[in-house]
Amino acid sequence: MDGGPNPLEAFSSEERTTRGAGNHEVVCLILLIYISIFGRRLRSIVSFRFVLIGARFRFLSKISLAPWAALLPFPLVLLGDSGVGKSCIVLRFVRGQFDPTSKVTVGASFLSQTIALQDSTTIKFEIWDTAGQERYAALAPLYYRGAAVAVVVYDITSPDSFNKAQYWVKELQKHGSPDIVMALVGNKADLQNNREVPVQDAVEYAEKNGMFFIETSAKTADNINELFEEIAKRLPRVSSS
Repeated sequence: MDGGPNPLEAFSSEERTTRGAGNHEVVCLILLIYISIFGRRLRSIVSFRFVLIGARFRFLSKISLAPWAALLPFPLVLLGDSGVGKSCIVLRFVRGQFDPTSKVTVGASFLSQTIALQDSTTIKFEIWDTAGQERYAALAPLYYRGAAVAVVVYDITSPDSFNKAQYWVKELQKHGSPDIVMALVGNKADLQNNREVPVQDAVEYAEKNGMFFIETSAKTADNINELFEEIAKRLPRVSSS
């Protein structure tokens, strides 16, 4: 991305969010009940759109992507324990804002963002920010099946959140797309004095599982844009020539 006074100038955004409303929580709870009753059948119906998107993504991985990238969005899902800062990362990326009073995500929220790379390739992300609470865990497969990208987030001050991140990586390896781009993100890098997850542990785990690793701070914006730029570079695309 070209340099400039505002690092967010190269990004354009559109947003639709489904978090926070009481009606949304009711819908999510109803979905959980239906999933417990109808199991695989309901998951297959609800996730049909994501399967189609995933098939489109795998098809494009075999052809020249450059002419298509500006037209076709890539579904991206964020996974991780509650309170690790997933929503704050997305808010910082899309709006350039940080909200310390950000509410707990109910079910999932949706946003989209377009990023322009240095080679003039334009990538549009459809971002699904999933709830980290255990009661919504059954909904997560609806969002990561067929996703082109999975961003697994943990809090560098919380070993438990790092363990939960490893759980999500295993789930992605079992049920995610074989072509999925995975990133391991240690958030809250501004809290270095409270660090409890060593950088080396995360680096070794990411390398072992074919992921790339980065530490971010949604509060200070450190490495937020770099995270999504690196993801965009790793999406399958070749020269249009």
